[in-house]
Amino acid sequence: MTLDDAMRCIDAGVKGIAVSNHGGRRQDHTAGTAEVLPAIAAKLKGKIPILTDGCVATGSDILKYLALGADVVMVKPAGSYLDILRTVADSVDVPVWAYQVSGEYSMVEAAAAAGWIDRDRAILETLTGIRRAGASTVLTYWATEVAGWLREGR
Repeated sequence: MTLDDAMRCIDAGVKGIAVSNHGGRRQDHTAGTAEVLPAIAAKLKGKIPILTDGCVATGSDILKYLALGADVVMVKPAGSYLDILRTVADSVDVPVWAYQVSGEYSMVEAAAAAGWIDRDRAILETLTGIRRAGASTVLTYWATEVAGWLREGR
């Protein structure tokens, strides 16, 4: 994401933006999150929430992103980084989101398809673990399905 991208989002009426840029890994030769966040925050801070994710092997980048203007931080992959998620949630005063990445989703789906696990129970267990580790919000490929379950009282 660039400042121009962020401004186009505002013009389109978005309620918030995520400055990710692959956690700064530059897989597509874009600028890293820490490079673009100051300009985006300077222009948009207070107008819409700014979410970041980053290199969370230690969580130090999250603190840097908060100092640069992020309103929300995200830890990913959620299931593999439950310890980091807990540390971040205990260390910051902003919402902490967790992204259950496609690999985590695929492992559960593959194991369920092979008959090794109860799919629905495994889904709920993974999401419960992520929430218990400190996520205020979980982004998951099962969001719509699980929302239906919760409305049904499951």
